[in-house]
Amino acid sequence: MASYARSVTISRSSFHPCRGVVCRDGDRHANHQAWQRGRSPRRYTVGVFGTLLFFGTALALLLLILTAILAREMTHPPRRTMSYALARGLPCDPGEMDLSYESWQFDRPDGALLPVWEIPGTARGGDGADSHTDDEGLCVIFVHGWGQSRLDFLPLAAPWLPHAERVVLYDLRGHGEAERSRARLGDGEAEDLLALIERLDAKRVLLIGCSMGAVIALDAAAQTAEPAARRIVGVIAYAPYTSFHRSLCGRLQRNHLPTRPVTDLALFGHMLFGVKPRSLDADRLRRIDCPVLVVHGERDIVSPIEHGCSVAETVKDAELLRVPDGEHTMRDLVEAEGHAERVEQLVAKVRGVAGGSRATSHR
Repeated sequence: MASYARSVTISRSSFHPCRGVVCRDGDRHANHQAWQRGRSPRRYTVGVFGTLLFFGTALALLLLILTAILAREMTHPPRRTMSYALARGLPCDPGEMDLSYESWQFDRPDGALLPVWEIPGTARGGDGADSHTDDEGLCVIFVHGWGQSRLDFLPLAAPWLPHAERVVLYDLRGHGEAERSRARLGDGEAEDLLALIERLDAKRVLLIGCSMGAVIALDAAAQTAEPAARRIVGVIAYAPYTSFHRSLCGRLQRNHLPTRPVTDLALFGHMLFGVKPRSLDADRLRRIDCPVLVVHGERDIVSPIEHGCSVAETVKDAELLRVPDGEHTMRDLVEAEGHAERVEQLVAKVRGVAGGSRATSHR
């Protein structure tokens, strides 16, 4: 009886609950180790898969958040308004620079309202001492870049007054004081500029643009089939780019932020909603038939110098001023050695262009 009880006890203690077999005492530990070895790879695989799934989901979520932030900021840049100028001690309007001016809003068919400053110059066509080759005076229009406003060009307006009948500064969509609009990244903004030229009834126009503003100005000059484009007699392009995507990546790199694939996803999202950022292809540039001066910094990260070289090489009548230490700022470019002389040369060319003859050459 005692022997039977002992054998039962041994059998119970040797029974493996997971395998359902009775083991001898000597084999119990070995069998348990074998069972653990048989299950451990599965546990390891599940653990690795779960970890990868967690980090993959977190990475995708982070990518989605960064894309959403970038996409929104692209069309909703920080506004440089009167409060921006006041905080930095800058003039808020031409009146604070002792300049007479008219302030009005330029309305577009989609409801956008673009604010305009119109400053009369001292060169009056026809009856002034500084009259040009024809009876119409020269109208100089400044086109600012992404994230800027007409305030940025206000200090540059005064030197142009002796050369122009009017100097005009306006805010692009989604910038400065512009209402009922968001930034279009150059898409359709050349059409806004051409409509502004029509509204001003300007006969001879010199466009001055920086970065995205330079792209818009060149794009407007390339649309030679439009009557307003035929009134453009010259363009000064500061730091233009031929690829918006490359410029966007450069802007993020300058601020030590990730670029691709965030930029690709943001641009794809905008294209789904009908916003196609404007770039300058060779065919478009070849259509420009007015004098162009390209001013570009060799240390420009946002718009590399190769972009400016490409523009200058493709446009029929273009010159390039390379600024050795220039970056993507107007101050570096306008204060560069040789800048004033090259601008004077372009003005001399512009004065030699008769607005009427250029307008009829494309009809």
